[in-house]
Amino acid sequence: MALLKSKVKSFLTGLQKDKVRDDSQINKDDIHQMQPTDLPRCRDDPKKTEEIIQEIKDYYFEEGCIDCSQRELESLGPEINMTSLEERIFSLKTRDTAVYRKIYDLVFSNYTAYVQELENVTMLQVSLQDAARTCVNARRSLKSARQGVSHGGLGLLGKHRKRERLHSLLDILKTLKTLQRTDTRLKVLLEVGPEGQLGMGSTCTCDS
Repeated sequence: MALLKSKVKSFLTGLQKDKVRDDSQINKDDIHQMQPTDLPRCRDDPKKTEEIIQEIKDYYFEEGCIDCSQRELESLGPEINMTSLEERIFSLKTRDTAVYRKIYDLVFSNYTAYVQELENVTMLQVSLQDAARTCVNARRSLKSARQGVSHGGLGLLGKHRKRERLHSLLDILKTLKTLQRTDTRLKVLLEVGPEGQLGMGSTCTCDS
């Protein structure tokens, strides 16, 4: 009897260790390994799987150190009937399969969503890189355009100032030329005297 209880406890302890396995270590290969194959009772039947999981006692899902094998041994009582023991073992295997099936479905569905979301994030990163590259090129082009406008504007301003100076210089030259002609004419008038001035005046009148 003690040997039988020891074997039952070893079996239940193995089930418990499998159930408390860290979910963070589950990878893609584990998902395929988790598919239930031995017990077709809940296989490919989500409704049946949910019913079996609902039958599991709440204390199995409590946090902390729970010795599930000890609880099962205590529930067997002092006398063990082989038929009831086999039924209990089959029931525990069925529950174990249902739990694994549920975990498999959850992990697989989340894995698919994770892959899709990862693809979306990758596409977003590529789009952001393209946008950043476009912004950098646009800023460089804008800087070059500003420099071109500044240099061009300074060149136009310099040309305008030169043109204004040339116009002023031409005006001064015209004034000097007019003054020079006037001075020459006055000298001639002074040299010819009053009679000559009248003759020159009539000549200028006729010429005009």
